[in-house]
Amino acid sequence: MQTLQTQWERYKRSALVLDDHALFAESFSMLLESARIFNSVSFYTDPADLLHHISQQRNPATTPYFFLDYYLKDQTVISTLHKIKQNVKDAKTIIISGDPTPDVIAHLLEYNVNGIIPKAASMQEVIDCMKALRKGENYYAPEIRDIMEELGNKHKHLTLREIEILQHFSKGLTVDETARIMFLSRHTIAAHRRKMFKKTGSNNIAELLNFARKQVLI
Repeated sequence: MQTLQTQWERYKRSALVLDDHALFAESFSMLLESARIFNSVSFYTDPADLLHHISQQRNPATTPYFFLDYYLKDQTVISTLHKIKQNVKDAKTIIISGDPTPDVIAHLLEYNVNGIIPKAASMQEVIDCMKALRKGENYYAPEIRDIMEELGNKHKHLTLREIEILQHFSKGLTVDETARIMFLSRHTIAAHRRKMFKKTGSNNIAELLNFARKQVLI
């Protein structure tokens, strides 16, 4: 590890870990500290605490690397990821998650995350990810790349706009109500609904929402 530290010591970077399981968050943070490639490492189990921290760091002296779990109690990391992208310049976002589905991976790729690594990976894979990011490349673990290839070949995933519409449907809103909230026409919302039915093989809204919940998209 000393060689790695010496090789990277002139690059200032900080690591911020978000996972709602405290044991994993703390253990993973300790592993990152042992790698000696970050100036500082901190962990959070609540997205609100992480967002509060970054709101106090408007001009950080180090490049922040966010290691984020996708599944967080009763929500996903997407809203937190969106706020990080909006508010933190030069942020590097790496998803550390267990068994992400093809739709979840497709969703994350639309948010341009810099890396996706399964929790079953070794620390060496995290180091490989850091090396790729240092060269300006994104990093996706081999099993993630296999799913990405499958997505490119045949999987018709839902777009961010379609998932946003589904989130409104899941709250019991009608097509007309969703159209008003999103400043779109009723025809546009209905067209998206038809496309989602076709993509997921659903026959009605109930089946469509069930599909989305199984894929942890809403």
